[in-house]
Amino acid sequence: MTNILFYGCKDVVLSAYGEYWGRVRKLYVVELLSLKRVQKLQFAREKEVAEIGNRIRKACLGNSSINLSDMLITTSNNILSRCVIGKRFVEENDNWFGEASRRLLIQLTTFSFGDFFLV
Repeated sequence: MTNILFYGCKDVVLSAYGEYWGRVRKLYVVELLSLKRVQKLQFAREKEVAEIGNRIRKACLGNSSINLSDMLITTSNNILSRCVIGKRFVEENDNWFGEASRRLLIQLTTFSFGDFFLV
C-alpha cells in the first residue's frame, strides 16, 4: 500500500536520509515553501477559513448542531485541492475527491497493532 500511496517511499517524509533526500528537501523548500509561493496561495486559505467561519456562524444563529470534525476535514481538503489542482472540491454525495481523501485519512490515522508490535 505504501508503494501506491507514497510513490514507493520516494517523497521527503518517507525516503531514507541521504543525497536523494537532500535534493528532494531542497526542491520542496525552494519551490513549494518559498515566501512567494506561500503568499501566492494565501487567497485560497483566507477564502476557505472565511467560508468555515460563515458556516459556523449560520449554525449558531439557527441553533443547530454542527460536526466540527467534518467541517475541518472539508476545509483542509478544499484548501489542498485549491492549491494543488486549482479547483475547490466541496463535500457532496458524488464527490470522489472528498471520499478518497477521507478514506486515506482514516487509513493513515487508524491504529494498527502490527505496526507497533511484532506479531
